[in-house]
Amino acid sequence: MGDFSDPNGVSIDGSIPEIASIIDLEQVLRDTNIEIQIYTRYLRTIEDFMQYNGITGISVREVSSSRLMSGMWTDASNKKHLIIADDLLSQIFVKKRTRKSIAKHLDLLLTLKPGDYIVHREHGIALFHSVVKKTLGEIEREYMELHYADSDKLFVPLTEIYRVSRYIGDNHPTLTRLSGTEWERTMAKTDEEIEAIAADILETSARRTLAKGRAFGAYPEEEKIFQEAFVYTYTLDQKSAIDEIFADMESESPMDRLVSGDVGFGKTEVAMNAIYKAVLSGTQVAVLSPLLVLADEHYETFVDRL
Repeated sequence: MGDFSDPNGVSIDGSIPEIASIIDLEQVLRDTNIEIQIYTRYLRTIEDFMQYNGITGISVREVSSSRLMSGMWTDASNKKHLIIADDLLSQIFVKKRTRKSIAKHLDLLLTLKPGDYIVHREHGIALFHSVVKKTLGEIEREYMELHYADSDKLFVPLTEIYRVSRYIGDNHPTLTRLSGTEWERTMAKTDEEIEAIAADILETSARRTLAKGRAFGAYPEEEKIFQEAFVYTYTLDQKSAIDEIFADMESESPMDRLVSGDVGFGKTEVAMNAIYKAVLSGTQVAVLSPLLVLADEHYETFVDRL
């Protein structure tokens, strides 16, 4: 069972439910007869899954990836109490069912809701209906049920989920007909446009490679003092982004970098480090914002930090 134990109770004997699929996970989490607590390395993915499926009242705690975790029943309360850990979730989050790992595409699968528009690489735009189990040739498998125009349906094995992506575009796109050739024409036109864009990117990249940019100085002592003055500890992603940006800035090659991340993940502090290095190098810095209220918020943050 490993060295993991629930801090609120002691383990007791009992058959741990098998969680080998998305359907299994949802059924267990919706069981109102037991109290459930989750300890996982995949905190954000689990929280997204519960939010999109309307599952509430379950405690989810993040644990270190170096910690051995095991699920168990406990007697932490009068109600039956189940600890779910990554040994139970590994069939979904870790196991590679094919060369194309499902885990790589879990964010899509866990956040899709019935009625969401999706795009299948070979068959076009459809509506996601549900994840279902079907038995074909005495083999039971999980499928994404997709609804197309003219009431056509397509069942995509979860082992081929890499062929499916979320639709990004108009709010109400036209569903593709499985029996038609419109999607093939659309893809052919798209391929031509992609080739034109790729050629333009290659030309721009070639010109950038030949150009020489501004190399900013290295100020290890000052930068260390600035970083240590931050009220929080940098995450690994923040530290990695700062190091890579510093390397770009100190190089003579023109810098071309985009830092992206969700709200509250520390992008502003990463930008602060770049700004500080630029100022130390005798350069004035301009911060652009798409919204006045955001510009005002950044101004207050910068005044406080600098």
